[in-house]
Amino acid sequence: AEVEKLIQPQPNRKLLGTNAYLQFYNAANPDTTKRGLFNRLMRRWGEAPVLLDSMLVEQSAGSIRNYATYGGFYNAEVTYSVDTSRRKKASVTYRITQNTPYRIGTITHDFRDEFLRPIVMGVSWETLLHTGDLLDGHVLRAEKARIRDLLRNNGYYNFDINNIEFLGDSTSGNHTANITVVYKQSLSGYTQQGAPIYENSSIYRINRIFVDPGYNPLRELSEQDFSGKMDTISY
Repeated sequence: AEVEKLIQPQPNRKLLGTNAYLQFYNAANPDTTKRGLFNRLMRRWGEAPVLLDSMLVEQSAGSIRNYATYGGFYNAEVTYSVDTSRRKKASVTYRITQNTPYRIGTITHDFRDEFLRPIVMGVSWETLLHTGDLLDGHVLRAEKARIRDLLRNNGYYNFDINNIEFLGDSTSGNHTANITVVYKQSLSGYTQQGAPIYENSSIYRINRIFVDPGYNPLRELSEQDFSGKMDTISY
């Protein structure tokens, strides 16, 4: 079902197994200046014929191949053929050979910011990465989001998914990749020579608390910079 969404162009819709939408379109007068009720209904209900586009077919094959690769099938093969033997009809057939997928081997953690280690490893059972699972890009992306949310909930509001990097080593063979999760420091600036400067992520703590007993939500909707005026960081 996911692969079918990647295929372009999509054929004309069917109505009870018929090309009714295409027939409605063909029944309308091609002269758009004709404003009769029949023509308006036919154009509204109808659907223009979907034409064969060889470039879109090639792009679809590439999209399927990328989708398979992202899902862990790095050696997937995608081919296609176009059958135009039927009059005014073209059938496109995509052939997908997944081949052997890559799976996760060992999982290690490299903390460039050691203050993050007790937080992340303290709930290590919540990880989405497990030895033997497919090396699925969707899962890797979800794991990045999980770690980001975990650290932000512990005060590291500046920590982002870009601070996390996955390094894969497939030299062991047998379609297995050993994963190293790298927790990088945050970029804080550059030297005069242009070299990047990295520092540990900052943790935010509650300082003073302000109470506004006369808060008016209508002001927030009407005043453009209402939230900016309430931001104590600017003082």
